[in-house]
Amino acid sequence: MKATDSYRKINNSPYKLSDICTITKGDTGIMKAIPGKYAMITLGEEDKTHNEFQFDAKAVIVPLISSTGHGHASMKRVKYYEGKFALGNILSAVIPKDETKVNAKYLHIYLHENRDRLLVPLMKGAANVSLPITRLENIKVVIPSIERQLEIVEQYQTISNKNNQLANTFEDQTQLLFQLRQSILQEAIQGKLTSEWREQNPNVEPAAELLKRIKAEFRLRSTTKGKKKEKPLAPIAENEIPFELPEGWVWCRLGEVCEIIMGQSPDGNSVNNSGDGIEFHQGKIFFTDKIIAKSNHTTNRITKIAPENSILLCVRAPVGKVNITDRKLCIGRGLCALKADPFIGFNLLYFLIATLENSFISKSKGSTFTAISLDIIKNETIPLPPLSEQQAIVEKVEILLEKCNQLQAEIETMNKHSKELLKALFNETFEGEKEI
Repeated sequence: MKATDSYRKINNSPYKLSDICTITKGDTGIMKAIPGKYAMITLGEEDKTHNEFQFDAKAVIVPLISSTGHGHASMKRVKYYEGKFALGNILSAVIPKDETKVNAKYLHIYLHENRDRLLVPLMKGAANVSLPITRLENIKVVIPSIERQLEIVEQYQTISNKNNQLANTFEDQTQLLFQLRQSILQEAIQGKLTSEWREQNPNVEPAAELLKRIKAEFRLRSTTKGKKKEKPLAPIAENEIPFELPEGWVWCRLGEVCEIIMGQSPDGNSVNNSGDGIEFHQGKIFFTDKIIAKSNHTTNRITKIAPENSILLCVRAPVGKVNITDRKLCIGRGLCALKADPFIGFNLLYFLIATLENSFISKSKGSTFTAISLDIIKNETIPLPPLSEQQAIVEKVEILLEKCNQLQAEIETMNKHSKELLKALFNETFEGEKEI
């Protein structure tokens, strides 16, 4: 007796997909879809709409091309849809022939969760990697009794709901931790973390005197290097002051207390990943302890150098992201380097600049991409604490941020264990539904 005539009486026997389902390629070019009232299923996570429908069924949607393409076989997702829908021509609809024998939701779960084992290995092509329908038709799937299929669908939904709840919890906790870090930095630059220190150390040199020495040092350095005398930055207006400072602190402009080096991209043909020349970074750095990994190198136009132990600031989208480097780098137009004055602690300046992201974003301009200029960076206002208080601030911040790091590690560990538990539950749900 052929499988197309009747389903096997032995549960859990593998079936060729084409024996139990119709497999039809989509007929709508995704870019040619005309917005309408019907769902238009696409390769991406978000679907589109179309003014016509191709199917009216409960269907499993299997991509016919790699999610990443260009020689790499991968499949991010297998979708499910029921009702009237249009389908892109790089996907196929797998529809059970007999819904009393094969549940479409069960088939979706089976193919989605086993896609790396069943579907991805069938893809072919050196550049444009695709999954031929003829190969899709011949894969073997396990079909237990309809009662067991429905049971698996229900159990899977329960597990998925728990997974979504845990993911939302993890996201909420991560966001709260991010806000806590920002709050710590904000309280640091407002002097709230060191209020007790000031009570215990009342007789310290005010920051106004420190600022005078810094300005004098800058003038001397410019004269020694033969630089053109720069026009002094404008005095800080009252409307530029966002909060009241503790006694002994003073407001200043960023350009008054650090050297700012704007990046310049080298010639494209000089950039390589072979390690020749000096390390080169273009942008897209993030709030971490150090540059995570070495990227490209360049052998040409290496005049714009971020010195060792300088602060890197994204000046193009994502504007305001900040990092530090423990080594000398060539920087492109997406970055600028800020070298702290010897009278200002390097770590303190890093914490100060890390609080300026929203301010820089609000002042950024551009249509294709937003960016901030040298003038915007130089004129940004920052609070300057007395020299003797700077180290106390850094010590307080580092202690609190380390506690945040410990909380982050605990959250990630709990999230990992939760995922492992859910995976175990999923495997248990499918226990016995294996090919024989």
